[in-house]
Amino acid sequence: MLISAFSKVTLSFGLCAILFFSVPVSANANSAHPVRDMLYKQTALKKYEKFKNCIFWQSKNFNVNELVLMSVLLAEHGNEDSKIKNQNKTYDYGLMQINDARTDELVALGYDLNEVRTDGCKNIEAATHIISLEIERAGDVWLGVGRYHYNENGKYPKHHYKYRARVNKKLDSLLKVAKRSLRLMHLSSGQ
Repeated sequence: MLISAFSKVTLSFGLCAILFFSVPVSANANSAHPVRDMLYKQTALKKYEKFKNCIFWQSKNFNVNELVLMSVLLAEHGNEDSKIKNQNKTYDYGLMQINDARTDELVALGYDLNEVRTDGCKNIEAATHIISLEIERAGDVWLGVGRYHYNENGKYPKHHYKYRARVNKKLDSLLKVAKRSLRLMHLSSGQ
């Protein structure tokens, strides 16, 4: 059941991703990306609107779909300059809640843990870098996204699958708003 749900979302995701970036802009549109802007105004992404350019550019820089990054950000629901203690005595840092278990990896990639915690854009950059590496290693977007949180071969694989489901749910809610926005733009253009 989980596989078929992810396949369904992948098809929907692909269609919406194509539409998301190729919507023609009308003469009275305020932005080159009206659907993206709508997502930041009508969803929980509103909290992160000041970071939308960081998310956009890091998605391009590391070749991770922007909607995936938005969904991970919403699933993590972190705050800039946060340090949250987990039950297993590790800490999660910043907007994308990067776990300190990745400290050696972050340093090897050229990131400073304090900067990743206190600078929202640097946190998004580091998280996107890690996600891109996990996707590359896995050879699969959803497996890589799940591994950002927890490896499916670890002691508690349910954490991996629950996380993927949580990110998937966030993606689904973004896709609904995006599709509704596309319909409204289509209707308002008189077509």
